[in-house]
Amino acid sequence: LLKSANSVSQGHRKALEYLLLRKSGHEAELWFEVIVGTLLSTKGVEDWMRVNPYVSEGQIRALMMLVTVIMLRVNRIGHTNRALGECDTLIGLFTKIQKAGKADDKDRILVRQSANTLVSLVSTERAYTRQGQSFDPRCLAFEFAWDMVLRKPQYELVAE
Repeated sequence: LLKSANSVSQGHRKALEYLLLRKSGHEAELWFEVIVGTLLSTKGVEDWMRVNPYVSEGQIRALMMLVTVIMLRVNRIGHTNRALGECDTLIGLFTKIQKAGKADDKDRILVRQSANTLVSLVSTERAYTRQGQSFDPRCLAFEFAWDMVLRKPQYELVAE
């Protein structure tokens, strides 16, 4: 991704001059956080082209889609890990009850809470996406940065 975002076709003198300026620190390179920031800008393509004028608009749009997919995937992995952690908690509770040979009221409450948390995690949907429609990239960036999934009440609060 970063290699493609910062690629320069070395066919002419201006491109070589640009590469030398970038190597010497006089021209910027794109890094992941800046690329995410271009998703949030209404002029993201233009912002990107100011940093690297040698990437075509088509390449930029394709890379922006790739960044979006990466962010969605990373966020889903984090969410899956939270669900797996809750599975471990639930298994630990069942193991404790099995070793004790019985479950007291506290155990039943803990199992119910853990099971409800797991159900909530497994059934979570993104509140700011609709099938076949676009979404607000600010919400995705927020989820990505904080490793969370916005619930409907949270999104509605922000949308107001």
